[in-house]
Amino acid sequence: MESDNAYTKQINWLDLYTVLSSKINNICNQAIKKIPKYSLRKHEKLYGYYGEFNKCNGKKDESSLTHCNNNQECYNLYIENYKYCKIYREDAFCEELINFKEAYDNKMSILITCSGLPRILPPKKVEYVFFVRLTTSIVLLAPIILFLLYK
Repeated sequence: MESDNAYTKQINWLDLYTVLSSKINNICNQAIKKIPKYSLRKHEKLYGYYGEFNKCNGKKDESSLTHCNNNQECYNLYIENYKYCKIYREDAFCEELINFKEAYDNKMSILITCSGLPRILPPKKVEYVFFVRLTTSIVLLAPIILFLLYK
C-alpha cells in the first residue's frame, strides 16, 4: 500500500478534488483525508490475515499447522491492538478490528480450534452498565431523600 505510487505520489488528486468540490458547493466537505502510514501498515497486515484466516476450514490435514500458526498471528494482532482501540474507538483501523473480531468469533465457534487459541476474542466494547444504574438510582432516590429530609 505504501509503495503504491497512485496513493503516495499523486497528491495532486486531493488538490483537484478540492477545486472540484468548491465548484459543486462542497458536497463532501472534508471527506477525503490522507491516511497515515502507520494506519496503512496496520490495515495491510490485518487484510493479509483476513485472507489466511478465510482459508482455514477447521479440518485436520497437512495444512492445519499452517492455519493454526496464521490464526495465532491473527490472535496476536488483535491482542496487540485491543488496548489501543479501547482508547481510540473511532479510528478506521479499530472499526475494522471489531469486524475481524466478529468474523473470528463466528468462525472459531464452529471450527476445531488449535491448541492455545481461544474460541472468542476479548470484548470489543466496555459496558458501562454500573454507571447507568448508578445514575438512574440517584435520579430516582434524590427526590425521595430530599422529601424525607424536608419533613
